[in-house]
Amino acid sequence: MVGVDEAFEIPARSFRNANRHINTIGRIIRNFSESKPYEYFIVEDDAPGTFVHAVRQIRGPDEDIGVIAFDAINNLRSSLDHSMYASVRALRAREPTYPNAIEFPFGKDEKDARRKLRSKSEVHPEVFEAALRFKPYSGGDRLLHGLDTVRNIKNHRIILDFTLGVQNLAVSSAHFVGDSNSSTLSIEQPRWNEREKRLDLFRSGSIIKAPKIDIGVRVLFDNFSPFNGESLYDILISMLGKVSDVLSDIEDVTTQIISRR
Repeated sequence: MVGVDEAFEIPARSFRNANRHINTIGRIIRNFSESKPYEYFIVEDDAPGTFVHAVRQIRGPDEDIGVIAFDAINNLRSSLDHSMYASVRALRAREPTYPNAIEFPFGKDEKDARRKLRSKSEVHPEVFEAALRFKPYSGGDRLLHGLDTVRNIKNHRIILDFTLGVQNLAVSSAHFVGDSNSSTLSIEQPRWNEREKRLDLFRSGSIIKAPKIDIGVRVLFDNFSPFNGESLYDILISMLGKVSDVLSDIEDVTTQIISRR
């Protein structure tokens, strides 16, 4: 007989592996930020008397970060499929007859997701509905649907290519002078200047004393990702929490069904 704890140890292992990978990514990004991987420079703006303070990236994070991110996403995605498999094992007290028919109900929409309950899958209807409550499809939960999207895209550039973003910005020891046509200091949301391939931080008037700049950088998904421009680490942490909730619920529903027998 296969017990609940034994059956759900398999998805738990995949989840723990994902957690380790995400912790590693967090350390890589912290080390990357602390290494100050940018060059600060000042250029005169098109407007007379105004100067743009900008940075350009001079090195990227550890090259392994893309591989590790893919492993984390793959482990999270696999843990969800394994949770459905584990439920069948625990409820049937045996190995599933058609293991390849068992999968977590991701889909293009709810109708597509419901098609994943195949007659041969042996997944209990209550367990299937428990999974569907998390809306793992387009127009439902963006984290779960995004997880499935990233996992299924064959081109790894979606997680291997990143852009530089600003976590925090400190400006000190500066002296600027403005005039009637320019502001002394104008700080806006830092934005990427595609034409010049630089990250514009802020604008100032004439510079009497150049500032000291300290930037905390973020690693962001690029525009090939469903999470374009969002923090890689923050999204992975959110995915981890979401998948944890799903795994817990699938196991709880399985246990409740067994207890009613």
